Amino acid sequence: IASALGGKSEMRGFSKYLDSKGIDFYPEAYVATTYGYDYSFGNLKYTSRNIANETAIRYQFNLATLRPDKKLTPTYVVRPDFYMPFANDLLEELDDLKITKNNKNSKQSGYYFVDLGNMTARNFSKGEEIFGDAVIQYQKDVLSMIAEDYKIKLKAPYDYALKYADFITNIPLTSTQKQIYDETIPLYQLVISGLVDYTVDTINGTGNKGAGW
Repeated sequence: IASALGGKSEMRGFSKYLDSKGIDFYPEAYVATTYGYDYSFGNLKYTSRNIANETAIRYQFNLATLRPDKKLTPTYVVRPDFYMPFANDLLEELDDLKITKNNKNSKQSGYYFVDLGNMTARNFSKGEEIFGDAVIQYQKDVLSMIAEDYKIKLKAPYDYALKYADFITNIPLTSTQKQIYDETIPLYQLVISGLVDYTVDTINGTGNKGAGW
């Protein structure tokens, strides 16, 4: 738990407060990406490599320069074959906080996995290549395991992850906006309507859109 949130005790208190008000609680968690590793040589061992055999690293986008800012903390893309052990370690740590209940009927029983179901990062390490279909299967295995005991909130998931989601956020409102399109048809919403509760982008949390949007 980030120290800015008060640590374990404050998070537990916040959890109890939400539960008393009947408010769903989905702490945010990551499996397929990380800001670093607690393991020796973690970056070399656990990070995917791109087609040029370079470590797959992401940098935050800087709106001022319109470029990735390499001065900020990088995000490492985890190798798909480590999703399951990472997920098990993560759930063990989160369960130790006692901020959720292992009961799918509970209001307070889920996690928000921001990076599952919406990315298929391959691995091109020589001799250990992992391609698209295998990546999807690794994610499905992890989501299926988590769904046995917890509710799952996902961010604009692809079709293969829809059946594991109890709640979806940030679903797209527009198409690609290429000039061949005159209007936008809300295809994503049409597909999931009635299947699962969802929300769109947070309007007041999107700083790079104009007032007209």
